[in-house]
Amino acid sequence: GTHHAREHLSTEVPLRLATMLGFYIFCHIIMPEPFLGLFLSLAFWSFLSAWRQPEKRRNWFIWAWVFMGLGCMTKGLHGAAYPLLVAEMMCLVDRSTRPFWRQLVSPWGIVLFVLICAPWYFYCEYRFPGFLKDHFFNEQLGHMVNKRFPPDSNQVPIFSFLVQHLVLFLPWTLFLPTAWLAWRRSIRHESPQNLFPWKVIGLWVLITFITILPSARQDYYTM
Repeated sequence: GTHHAREHLSTEVPLRLATMLGFYIFCHIIMPEPFLGLFLSLAFWSFLSAWRQPEKRRNWFIWAWVFMGLGCMTKGLHGAAYPLLVAEMMCLVDRSTRPFWRQLVSPWGIVLFVLICAPWYFYCEYRFPGFLKDHFFNEQLGHMVNKRFPPDSNQVPIFSFLVQHLVLFLPWTLFLPTAWLAWRRSIRHESPQNLFPWKVIGLWVLITFITILPSARQDYYTM
């Protein structure tokens, strides 16, 4: 039953994403955010696969670093910051998972991450001295706290931003109440081992939500 359920979810979840109004609109615009969302999702998919397949854990963690590197090259440091922050928070909220997360410190994975990211950063700093300082502090940190100079956009008001989630996730927003009730019923029968994915994904959503609120909020951040 579990095997069939996973097969069902593997086709159902991408179909839902593809038919959401916001994903349809934003993925028809040339922007890096859909690719960032893809590589973040693949990094977390690697985490969950490492949990479910202990015998292949080392390889899955290497893949996680590869996807984090591609995420960083797509948009910035949050391509790695979100997965690593979730891993750190999991160690704090669920100490039993600490031996698992220690294996994320994969020498080969870190080497591949550096090989993916470092050449471009070093080349840009070589060609444009001062690039790294401006990129990390003004562009990255500045957008995170909405202090980039000069400002290149206005924040979407917080209320509008929250309401947009209900609109841009249509038509599946209509199923939220019944989906929540069904999830609550099913979660009661899950073993602690099977709660791991829910904790990881829940922390991912929570951390993303909290860090977006003070940032230079844009409507496409709903992705």
